[in-house]
Amino acid sequence: MKGLLVFPDDVAAVDLLHAEPLARTIVEVMQAHPKHGLVLGIHGDWGAGKSTVLSLVESGLAKQKSVATLWFNGWEYEGFEDAKIAVGRTLRFDTCVNRGVFDEAFTTFDELGSNWFVRGNLAVDSSASRLYAAGGEFTSCDLPEAHYHFQAGEVKWVSNSYLVARPAVLYVRDVPIAWLPFLFQDTKPGRRSGILIPQFGFNDIVRPTRGYNRQVTNVGYYWAPNDYIDATVRFDWFASRFIQYGAALNYNWLDRFVDGGLAVNRQVESGGTASTQLQWNHRQAFSASTRLNFQIDYITDSRVQAGEGRQGADADMVARALKTLDPHPESVLFIENVGNLVCPAGFDLGEAAKVVILSVTEGDDKPIKYPDMFAAARLMVLNKADLLPYVPFDVEQCVAYARRINPQIGVLTVSALTGEG
Repeated sequence: MKGLLVFPDDVAAVDLLHAEPLARTIVEVMQAHPKHGLVLGIHGDWGAGKSTVLSLVESGLAKQKSVATLWFNGWEYEGFEDAKIAVGRTLRFDTCVNRGVFDEAFTTFDELGSNWFVRGNLAVDSSASRLYAAGGEFTSCDLPEAHYHFQAGEVKWVSNSYLVARPAVLYVRDVPIAWLPFLFQDTKPGRRSGILIPQFGFNDIVRPTRGYNRQVTNVGYYWAPNDYIDATVRFDWFASRFIQYGAALNYNWLDRFVDGGLAVNRQVESGGTASTQLQWNHRQAFSASTRLNFQIDYITDSRVQAGEGRQGADADMVARALKTLDPHPESVLFIENVGNLVCPAGFDLGEAAKVVILSVTEGDDKPIKYPDMFAAARLMVLNKADLLPYVPFDVEQCVAYARRINPQIGVLTVSALTGEG
């Protein structure tokens, strides 16, 4: 039976590979040029003895008190998105605490799917997972002159964990936009339970005008107990308009090819009108050719649009606008209720008459598709008449559809381009 000799992948205490002659030569070269900078590269495959050569060189220089040996293990920096290149002015290293400071440094690293650029006096601790910066600037903009950046007096960035800075100033180009006493960002990968970050603007803190209505949205909590389900509860507040609160549950079983979600939302208008919306969407694949997809959407009052996609005005909005405008008693007020052809028909705004504007590019069948709007309108305006030669729109058929629903409706054909009508 033949014997098997195994060398551990580590610095050997005994020179089993006969690397001593090479190490002695390196020491002699270094001693021959004591006042000159010297860079020696040692190359070799795994287990070729590179670390052993360096250890023997250190032993050969041990008797010289003027020589200090500094070991750097690049493998320790795998935890901080692998070793990174940094450029700077000076590097100071404290051998007692194994920590160095790179003055006026510039480096990059990846976090949360973005490439971040950091400037300042940087330091990485001995665990190789924490980055410290004093007078630091960081941005994800890759231009030589970044469109924006954050500047902070002190920064601590723990890889794949969190970033905290204080105080922090947001700059657009070289213009300071916002000052924050501190900045905190969770950078952990994957899904995690936690409080949602409320969304509001500076104008919601300090109103620009007395008529400005504040709003705060996305107040709530996100719960992710496992890889298959998650749930969210949230609350939105729109001053003098409405409040909305609800919950959503999502499920996803990849190995069963099933995913979907359930949601409930309730919206209460400032005038007291309320609506509740229930939603369920489900997708399931039984085979490569057989799938089941369905969506259920139920709302108790379609005039109140649950969710942020709310469309149309209401009488309370008009009443508050009248107080602000304070029009002359004999003036005419036009209310532009932008939206689809469903919601505006269901709201009584206190107007003297409704007018529906229909573009010829929308098709001549709109009156029978949305009868409520045309039944409530006193006048139908056919707009963009200059396009009639180029689109399949039958004016007589459209008018016939409209008067089948509302025999008293008036019709006006106009074109802003040619001045017709």
